[in-house]
Amino acid sequence: MEYLRQITEDNFMEAFNLKLANGQERFVSHPIRSLAQAYVYRNQCQPFGIYKDDTMIGYVMVIYDYDIPEYDIWHMMIDESNQGQGYGSIALDLVIEYIKTKPFGASDKVTLTCNIDNIHALNLYKNKGFKETGTMDEDAMFAETAGSVPLLLCVVLCGFASMNFMTAPSISLEGISLWLLQSLPIDTWKTDDSRLT
Repeated sequence: MEYLRQITEDNFMEAFNLKLANGQERFVSHPIRSLAQAYVYRNQCQPFGIYKDDTMIGYVMVIYDYDIPEYDIWHMMIDESNQGQGYGSIALDLVIEYIKTKPFGASDKVTLTCNIDNIHALNLYKNKGFKETGTMDEDAMFAETAGSVPLLLCVVLCGFASMNFMTAPSISLEGISLWLLQSLPIDTWKTDDSRLT
């Protein structure tokens, strides 16, 4: 069974022993570097070991950016001996479930970066619903979940809906839209009489 386990003093050495496949160092940072970042950002992040039964087979870190606000998935990697077996997909599902508990903040936005040459990771993220944002940082692209789009759409639609009651009387009093005029609780002729005086 696969699961996430927080990196602590009891298992951080296991993370140090994880190995990337040859040539993958350009795609993702090793957990040693990531754990140094976790120390710096300790009030807004959580590093995890990815486990299969009692063996750490990978690593991932979740960090919360209070400035935006959003959750970021950093440095996800599977040990070279366990790659190609679907553990990355399972781990990503587990990370997203963890983020849904909103451990650091209320944001529904989840982002990650991926090297543009890392075709396997790009396909995994796209299959899980991540969309390219179009933002690039050197040779890495940013992606985010579609969960932030419905929230934005809801805010925009609610904004338009709330403006309807404010603009309806002024438009109707000008006589431009009869249906708006008829929706007012004032008789049409009384409105016309008030414009004449």
